[in-house]
Amino acid sequence: MDIDFYSKIIDLALISFPYLAYNLVRRYKFKLIIITMLFISIIYFLSSIYLERINYTYNILHNL
Repeated sequence: MDIDFYSKIIDLALISFPYLAYNLVRRYKFKLIIITMLFISIIYFLSSIYLERINYTYNILHNL
């Protein structure tokens, strides 16, 4: 498992998501601002848990 690969994917998602959110807000005005903020926080939380799990299993496999 390559940890850098997953972190690059998550970085790309976090960089490209505000652009998509901006287009949605421009179409549907101010209803989606709170939803997009919640969605970004949920993605960040889940990605941090996922990276910690990958790092934990990588350390276990590396120490064998």
